[in-house]
Amino acid sequence: MAAPRTPAPSSPRDIAQQMLLVLQDVTSARTVELHHPQWGELTVGEPSKHALPTLTLHTPDGLGQIVLQGEHLKHIEKDVHRAQSYVETILNLSRLMASESGIQDLLKQALEVLQESIQMDLVFVLKMNREGYGVDEVLSLGTASIPEDVPQQLFLGGSIAWEALRTQHPKHHPALPAASGPVEVMVFPLHLREGEGRILVVGRQQGTPWLPEERTLLESMALGIRMVHQQGEYVRHLRDVALIDALTGLANRRAFESDLEDALQDAQHRGLSLGVMVLDLDGLKKVNDQQGHERGDALLRTFGEALKQHLRQSDPAYRLGGDEFAVILKNLQPGQLSILETRLASIRSTVRQKGFAEADASAGVAFLGRDGETPGELCRVADERMYAQKAVHKNHQQASLLGSVSPRAAWQTLRSTLELLSHDQEAGPKFWRTLLQAAIQTIPSVEAGSMDVCHEGYYVVAAQVGYEDEILGIQLSEDSQLKWYGKGRDNYLKGVPRLLYGLEIARHSSATIEHDKYEVFDDAGSLAQVKSTILLPIVVDGHPIAHMNLDNHTVEQAFSQEAIEIAMDFAAQVAALLLAQQRREIIAEREHHMKLLQDFTREVLHLQSEAERLESLRALAMQLLNTHQVTLDENPQGKFSLRLPHGYLNAVPEKGDALSRSGREHLGIAALLLGAD
Repeated sequence: MAAPRTPAPSSPRDIAQQMLLVLQDVTSARTVELHHPQWGELTVGEPSKHALPTLTLHTPDGLGQIVLQGEHLKHIEKDVHRAQSYVETILNLSRLMASESGIQDLLKQALEVLQESIQMDLVFVLKMNREGYGVDEVLSLGTASIPEDVPQQLFLGGSIAWEALRTQHPKHHPALPAASGPVEVMVFPLHLREGEGRILVVGRQQGTPWLPEERTLLESMALGIRMVHQQGEYVRHLRDVALIDALTGLANRRAFESDLEDALQDAQHRGLSLGVMVLDLDGLKKVNDQQGHERGDALLRTFGEALKQHLRQSDPAYRLGGDEFAVILKNLQPGQLSILETRLASIRSTVRQKGFAEADASAGVAFLGRDGETPGELCRVADERMYAQKAVHKNHQQASLLGSVSPRAAWQTLRSTLELLSHDQEAGPKFWRTLLQAAIQTIPSVEAGSMDVCHEGYYVVAAQVGYEDEILGIQLSEDSQLKWYGKGRDNYLKGVPRLLYGLEIARHSSATIEHDKYEVFDDAGSLAQVKSTILLPIVVDGHPIAHMNLDNHTVEQAFSQEAIEIAMDFAAQVAALLLAQQRREIIAEREHHMKLLQDFTREVLHLQSEAERLESLRALAMQLLNTHQVTLDENPQGKFSLRLPHGYLNAVPEKGDALSRSGREHLGIAALLLGAD
């Protein structure tokens, strides 16, 4: 369904110029000039080549002047007081419209200004929909009470009130029937949304009718109120887009960072406890891959609703992006984690009961003072603990919110992992070599090794320690590597290590590695020297990323059960590290897309035609979706289509790549800003 178009906001200078147009109409001047130190130089009308009568007035604040020129000004000179009154009214309204008053206060103040120049007996706001009506507010400016039948007359079908709401233009009735006698009425539309409208009603009992210039002043006031209201709506809409996650309705990362900074300062100032919980919705990728992104979106919405349902109102939840969420925990002590564990169990149960039987969530918590003093430190520690719990969940085990690393390897694995995280390295040769060196230093009895990284259906030797560099870059087929593993694909994806000893290593390698590559491994890889070897799979979210061949050259049966367990702990840490790296890339992408959306929003405000706005949307789509194959067509085509008011925006990925999920989400927001479905 198309979202309502939100008009661009108007500046105080625009409102002042509108008021000058009213003054020109009231005075019949040929030109009206405003010279003011705050509003600058403004002119309406066309200057004459001939000298014309001139009338100069001071602005009410005494800071500027208004100069009027026109053939009929000599008649106005006879009634300067009246003209000055209109000028003061117009400029006072201009100042009001430029203020930061709320819409209700602004309306009352504007009517008080008008009352100095215009007689108004009845002033009230009427709320209407198809079911009924009600006087929403009576503004105590008029001297007469509201006849009961006036709102009823306005509510009747075909009345000027309904016509004003339908056309969004003021309407005038010179003699609205009423029991106490006809009433001259002007009706101004203020607000219309989802079938309910609010109108401002200004009435005058029969007698001297309003002059045309008085009606023009009333219309100008109502127009200014509407412009200010629309500007406020526009600003609120942009704030919601910037701070609210459109899919779940939760606050987003930008709001989280701002709120966490405020909460931390408040907790430090008042000596209160503060914690941060980071959650990861396990299995979202599997749902997306197997059941489609609509089902994945439903899972995200359900999880967001469960968070709001089971967490305390004082603990706001946020969607940081993708499947990652966060919660700010106020006045919760580390010793009260059992309460939080109970709430998390309820959240998981609720999500599963709503049709996502395999849904789970990993979480980590960090506390102010105990784990860090800044938002960055708290989030980093909570992130690490969440990824550690996620790794343990893959083995169908439970873990504490404050950490689950094996105590036998904690100091070594955490030291290596945190060092890598602090450097935020890219997954290149240096990254893989550092990981391999950390494994050799951490796992007992490992003396050398190599690391094979999965890439486009092949495994590539990306790092080695203790061998020759000739083996680097060798490509090995996935089938040959599964044979080299020897325990089946299912066990590989579960991260189960494989051990080989003695002569079994030579027999197994010669039977599984391609002949031309076996010779390289035999020479540069020193296969004959290997007495014991562990193949350690590294799997992230069910996808093979790499495996390590960890070797001992000294004795057979070198690896104890403890070494195997430490190796599995290390693999879990590596998987967590790689997962964190993927998350950082996702977060960086979403932040980049938000910046593009903000730039687009600013640009589109200045585009006049629909064709220009659509072309701007197409250019944004190419950046968000990372493809040049974006077209505007009458019908849906290609892999991705976005419905627009008069056709479709279609996109095809470059070279078969998938279109960015973040890009599609931000493109949908951009389309909403233009009024698309």
